[in-house]
Amino acid sequence: MLALTEHLGQKVLDAAGHKRGRVVELLVDMSDPSARILRVGVGNRSIQGRHTVATWIDWTDIASFESTSVQCRPEARFVEVEKGTRVLDPADNFLWLNRDVLDTQIINPEGGHIVRVGEIALVRVGEDLQVIAIEFGAGPVARRLGLAWLGERLETTSIDWHDLHLVSGRGLTAQLATNSDRYRSLSAAELAKMVAQISPGRGTQLLAALGAHQAAEVLAVSHPDLNAGLVHDLPHHLASEIISEMHSDDAVATLRRQHSGHIEALLANLATDRARELRALLAHPPTSAGGLMTIEIAVANAEEPLADICERLRMDPTKLHRFGGVVRVSDDRTPVGFLSLTALVAQSEDPLLSPYEIVRADTAVEDVISLFATHDIFAAVVVDETGRCIGGINIDDVLEELVAEQRPGRRKFKDLVDRHSLGGRRARASARHP
Repeated sequence: MLALTEHLGQKVLDAAGHKRGRVVELLVDMSDPSARILRVGVGNRSIQGRHTVATWIDWTDIASFESTSVQCRPEARFVEVEKGTRVLDPADNFLWLNRDVLDTQIINPEGGHIVRVGEIALVRVGEDLQVIAIEFGAGPVARRLGLAWLGERLETTSIDWHDLHLVSGRGLTAQLATNSDRYRSLSAAELAKMVAQISPGRGTQLLAALGAHQAAEVLAVSHPDLNAGLVHDLPHHLASEIISEMHSDDAVATLRRQHSGHIEALLANLATDRARELRALLAHPPTSAGGLMTIEIAVANAEEPLADICERLRMDPTKLHRFGGVVRVSDDRTPVGFLSLTALVAQSEDPLLSPYEIVRADTAVEDVISLFATHDIFAAVVVDETGRCIGGINIDDVLEELVAEQRPGRRKFKDLVDRHSLGGRRARASARHP
């Protein structure tokens, strides 16, 4: 196995033995499964000017590639790079290993944290030179400092080239252009952690490549503060598509952090019913039950047989999944009962299986949290001033409110507001109430 940094700076000799410069770059095509080196960038410096490529030659023009020197074939053609151009970039799918990968940021698949590439491993396969892995940790750093004996003792972690997730500069652009499925295969939680650690510009680039549905899933598990910045920076049409795919309460939490003009621009691109729904939720103060509730709840007429309700939900369980129960309402939408998941599974209307409370939309969030804690309920039905059912709050909404600080993307110690918890201890304020 060869190490990239051991070959950077090596002399490049033509067929007559004349020095033409030093190795400063190697070019790889990200769409090539074999990750073969295609070109060698030649310059005059390898440290301060490591990205300055004066000329380049095709790999097929290389006769030998050793740690002492690089020998070119007699027919080798040195192509000059236009003066003032740091590196000749053939297309988005090509990367120069020294500039675009070495010392740049990647995602460590173990834990999802950002780490920095310390070395790039190469291997000779026949006449080809191929990239096989990258390394990070203290070991590669020590070896590059000339402390090989120490590098052998320090931790070195390798990631296969095909498992690499680049998040810096052209690296991310190249991977999205050639294999965006590499990112789409990650879970929403993994992507949220990634987006929270990279620059906003790269975050919006990644969300755009994922598509509206998966981007909405990522934002659903990210902090609203982070979401607001990303949505603000996205093109209006794409941001609106993502907002349309988000659950109503997540969409509202994101929209609340936009200025009024931007909110209207985003809502204008939505379907009329969806825009009306979000405007109605935005009308409730964020510190109220109305600001916490979801309107995506399952309802049933007071007289509808339980068996019919279960069959209907079996055909379309989406609203049941979001709220975790069914609200029985009268003809004027006054709540008259509640069926929990336990009751639905048991097909029983025993009220002991479905404890719930009714709260007005203007009830303070602190009071809602106290209600859940002191009454051992899993759901609360939210009504307007006339007593009509307009939404619901379940235990997940309350927990989300309490642990919002831990979501990916939270800027620590920003906009903290004191709140007294039930036991008298002080807790961080929710992200919904900056």
